[in-house]
Amino acid sequence: MKPPTAPSPKPALTSSVRLIVRMAPAFLSEVLPGDKA
Repeated sequence: MKPPTAPSPKPALTSSVRLIVRMAPAFLSEVLPGDKA
């Protein structure tokens, strides 16, 4: 796995990653309602 501090080669990729990061908590909350980080 690449370090989270590594710069993304493509701005679009960064945008996608940020979107996933935003969606991840909500998605995990639905999948794991008993565990909210």
